[in-house]
Amino acid sequence: MNDERPAAPQAGPAHRGRVSIGGWILILLGAFFLATNLGLLEWLEWSLVWPALLIIIGIAMILRRSGG
Repeated sequence: MNDERPAAPQAGPAHRGRVSIGGWILILLGAFFLATNLGLLEWLEWSLVWPALLIIIGIAMILRRSGG
């Protein structure tokens, strides 16, 4: 009997990049919320931060698609 299992499909470079970016986003969000809960970001207003984050994410997506 052959006990060898078929190799798992390997993720391509594009998929690995998305996973990496998703991981970084989760890490940064977790660090932000932890710092907020610890009172380190009392001066920061969330109502100003989240629209800026959306703009930054949108610009990053456009730049990535255009190759620049």
